[in-house]
Amino acid sequence: MAKVKTPSQCTRIREALEQGDRLTGMQILNRFGCLNYKGRIADLRKKHQLPIKTDMVRTPTGKRIGVYYIQRSAI
Repeated sequence: MAKVKTPSQCTRIREALEQGDRLTGMQILNRFGCLNYKGRIADLRKKHQLPIKTDMVRTPTGKRIGVYYIQRSAI
């Protein structure tokens, strides 16, 4: 039986960002099973030249987290 190749974490994260999703680290972990999300974001920025932006937002508990996205004008 032939092995089906699944898209890489970078590919799946890139597709989500290009579709307009805004992702936190926890969302990247839950949706794509990616523990090293900062490394994948760095790969996408450097190797794939994606203009990924980061907004720091405060949660209801007061914690600051990063939200990753691509500005629509940059796609």
